Amino acid sequence: MSTGLKREQVAAAFPGDDITAVPAGDLPDGLTDPVARRVLTEIGFPESVVGCVFFEGVEGPMQTLAEFRAGEQTPAELAGDYLVAVTDTASICLNGSTGECRFAPTGSDTSAHAAADLELLLTFLCRLRTALFDVSADTPDDELDRVEERLVAHYRAADGAIAEADWRWIIRRCIGEVRL
Repeated sequence: MSTGLKREQVAAAFPGDDITAVPAGDLPDGLTDPVARRVLTEIGFPESVVGCVFFEGVEGPMQTLAEFRAGEQTPAELAGDYLVAVTDTASICLNGSTGECRFAPTGSDTSAHAAADLELLLTFLCRLRTALFDVSADTPDDELDRVEERLVAHYRAADGAIAEADWRWIIRRCIGEVRL
C-alpha cells in the first residue's frame, strides 16, 4: 500500500535531520519486499527520534531481530525479520518478504501488527512527529486526548489491523517526552 510518502515529507517532519538512504547493494538479500526496498533506498529514514522511538539499522548492515536481541527472548516467527526501530519496551521489525512491520515487546514471545509496510510505518511516525510540533508543557490534557484520537483514527483508517494499544502507548509516551 503506497501512501505517496516523499523524502521531502520526511525532511519536513524531521527538520534539520539527516535523512539516511541505503544504497541498494547494501540491503540484505532477504529483504525482497519492493516497498521496503524503495523506502530504504529512495526515501530514507531520519537519524533523529520520535519521542521514545529510535530508528535502527539504516547506518550499518541491517540486523535481524534475533541478532539484535542476541539470546534474549524473541518471537520465533520474527527472528529473521529486520530491526527498523526500538522503543524502551519493544522493537519494531520488518518482514523482508511481505513488508509487514510488527511490534515485538522486549522479553516476550508475542508480537503485534504495527503497519502493513515500511512506508506506512514511516508515514505514521512522520505524522506523529508533526503532531508533536504543536504540543508543549502547557497543552491542556483534553487537547492531548484529541491529538491522540486524531492520530489513532488516521492510523486505523489507513490500516485497520494496527495494534491500537501499542500505538496509543507510543503516542502518549512521545507526548510525555515533549511535555517534560
